[in-house]
Amino acid sequence: ELYRDSSAPTGSISATNNVASSQTVTLTLSDNVGVAGYYWGTSSSYSSNTYTATSSSSVTKTVSSPGTYYLTVKNSDGNVSANYSITFYKTTLNANGGSVTPTSILTASGKSFTFPSATMSGYSCEGWSTSNSATSGVKTLKPTKSQTYFAVWKISTIKPTLNFKDVKPGAYYADAVAWAVANGITSGTSATTFSPDDGCTRGQVVTFLWRAAGSPEPVGAKNPFRDVKSDAYYYKAVLWAVENGITSGTSQTTFSPEDICTRGQIVTFLWRANGKPASSKTGNPFKDVKSGDYFYDAVLWAVEKGITLGTDAAHFSPSDTCTRGQVVTFLYRDANS
Repeated sequence: ELYRDSSAPTGSISATNNVASSQTVTLTLSDNVGVAGYYWGTSSSYSSNTYTATSSSSVTKTVSSPGTYYLTVKNSDGNVSANYSITFYKTTLNANGGSVTPTSILTASGKSFTFPSATMSGYSCEGWSTSNSATSGVKTLKPTKSQTYFAVWKISTIKPTLNFKDVKPGAYYADAVAWAVANGITSGTSATTFSPDDGCTRGQVVTFLWRAAGSPEPVGAKNPFRDVKSDAYYYKAVLWAVENGITSGTSQTTFSPEDICTRGQIVTFLWRANGKPASSKTGNPFKDVKSGDYFYDAVLWAVEKGITLGTDAAHFSPSDTCTRGQVVTFLYRDANS
C-alpha cells in the first residue's frame, strides 16, 4: 500500500503559454532517496493510480485537452508525494465568416494570451466576443473557463481609385461606390460604368446586404422560388435573406428578383438586417409615412441613424424607385454609423 509522505518526494508543474491548441508541460520530480516513478493524468486518487517508472528528475508532456491534470511523485521506498495540479481551459475561435489559425487555444489557469489575427476580405477584425453579433470585442484574454469566442468584424473603409465615368468626384454616392467596390459588395455594370441612377432590383439589394454581412452560408438549402435558380448570383443571398426575415417572396413560389425596389422597401430590408432596432424619435416629419405602414419604424430608424433623409422636409417618398447609388450610400452610412 502506498504511503503519502508530506516531506518527500516533491514535484512541480510548469507549462508553456503559446497561442496554440496544445501546450508543453514540464514535470519536475525530486526525492531524497531517489525518484522511482510518477503519475500524470486527470485522476486525483493517488492510491489507485498507475505510476510510470522513471528515475529522471524531469519529464515532458503534451496537453491538448482542457481539464485539471494531476502529478504525483513516487520514490524508491514506495512513498508518494502530495498531488500537484494544473488546470487548462480551451478557447474555441469561430472566425464568423473569416479565417483564423489556430482554431482553438489551450491556456493554463492564471495565464493570458493575445488573440491571433483573423482575416476576411474587405473587413477588419475589431476583436473577439462570446456573442456572434457583437460590435466590439477584446484583444487579450485570461480564461477562467472553456468557451467559444467569435470574431467581430468591421467593414473596411479602403477606397480605391474608380474608373467609372458616371461616378464623378463629389457626387453624394462617390465614397459609397468606392467603398462598396473595395469590399466586394458590388461592382460596376461594366468596366467603366456603375449606373448609379439605375433602379436597384430585389436580387441586387439582397446580394448587397448579404455581401455586407460577410456572405454567410444559408442555414437551409430548400428553395421555394421557381424564379431563383441555383446558378444565379443572388441564389444564396435570397435564401439567407428569407431565412433571416429580411424579406420574403412576392408569392409563395416567386421572389421576383428583377423587380425594382422602392425607398420604403430598401430601408425596411436594411432595418430588418440590423435586427429591427427601435428608434428613439418621437415625432414623424413625413406626411407620406403613416403609422401602420410596413416601413414606418424602418424610416424613422434610418433617418435617426443618418442613413437617409427625406426627399424634402415633409416627404420621404417611400414609393419612389431606389437607385443603385442610393442603395450603396445607405449601406455605407449604416456600416460607418
